[in-house]
Amino acid sequence: MVARLSPLGSALLQEIIEGRQWVVTQQPRKRLRFMPAGEFVRKDYRQTFIIERILTQDEPAVIGGPRKTLKTSLSVDLAVSIASGQPFLGKFRVPKALPVGVVSGESGGATIKSILRRVCESKEIKQPGDLPISFMLDLPSLGTEGELDSVCDQVRDLGLKVVILDPLYLFLTSSGNTNTANLYEVGPVLKRLCQSVLEAGATPILVHHFRKSGSSGSKPPDLDDLSGAGVAEFARQWLLLCSRKAYDSNKGTASIWMSVGGSAGHSSRWTIDVDEGVMDENFQGRRWDVTVQTELESQSRQVEKAGNEERFAAAMDQLLHKLEQVPEGETKTGLVEMTGLSKTVVKRVLFDLLKMGRLEQCSVRKQAGKGYVTHEGFKLRTGSEGTPA
Repeated sequence: MVARLSPLGSALLQEIIEGRQWVVTQQPRKRLRFMPAGEFVRKDYRQTFIIERILTQDEPAVIGGPRKTLKTSLSVDLAVSIASGQPFLGKFRVPKALPVGVVSGESGGATIKSILRRVCESKEIKQPGDLPISFMLDLPSLGTEGELDSVCDQVRDLGLKVVILDPLYLFLTSSGNTNTANLYEVGPVLKRLCQSVLEAGATPILVHHFRKSGSSGSKPPDLDDLSGAGVAEFARQWLLLCSRKAYDSNKGTASIWMSVGGSAGHSSRWTIDVDEGVMDENFQGRRWDVTVQTELESQSRQVEKAGNEERFAAAMDQLLHKLEQVPEGETKTGLVEMTGLSKTVVKRVLFDLLKMGRLEQCSVRKQAGKGYVTHEGFKLRTGSEGTPA
């Protein structure tokens, strides 16, 4: 049986036959050694928060999520918060303001500038141009020699302490023929990228997508939702996002889960509600209003809301029952006295019943001394016993 050589093997054999000289460059061997326990415990491995409870220094981080979970917008809020020393999302304390770099290759300058303006307005920052943030709108190609080194040289020159890289998949595809489904190919690329940024003095934050089948709705996100191989294994800390309900494009509102964790030991889960507003014909009208709650606070709020809705439904039934007893109608004040409900509740119930078509406005005569005075009143809609005609 004759073994067949691969095309590469055949080419190498031909070059050997032709007598070509091969020069093998050997990388200098790293000196490895065990560290005695005494030396190890004396070594300073102190950890520092860049954002309390969210982000530690010198640990590669991942911001992950599916589409429409505002990954880029939250990344810009994170950059502005770190650069200004103001709380991230208005909630999480930043102990010390630090220079930040944002490398964005997907959203475009107009979108990033709009987000920056809205985030700064929400934090009452009057001069965004004075913030120690540097933007790069072209991604370095990891497959082109010297490009990543050039970027890291700028990180050093600018004294950046945090660098946000958005999105990760474009960095991976720029590295050549990297198979993003292969852990053994993705791992070295991530190590090279993050190690280069760390050696330049900055904490790298990678913005990455979820798998199409990732978490959504009632299920909070976890690391297994990150797309591709190697990213979840490589991340030392993470900020993962997914929708609690679908993004409302008519209102510009988003309800999001945010799961936070890291090898330093910090972990928490939050709900984020964002009101971005809707853009008008003059490219105005959008904003950045954010509410952050713990999972428990959010659940308590939902229970309270459900309880309020239940009490409101009971108040509506009570008021309809009273109106059945006065077919000629009754005034708002009279309904307050008849039901024992507050003026505010009666006013809201009447408004909703009118809107639903279950009531109609009428005139109600009330005795005043020896005569009568006509007041504005409400009665069941003609032909209805508490239901629309």
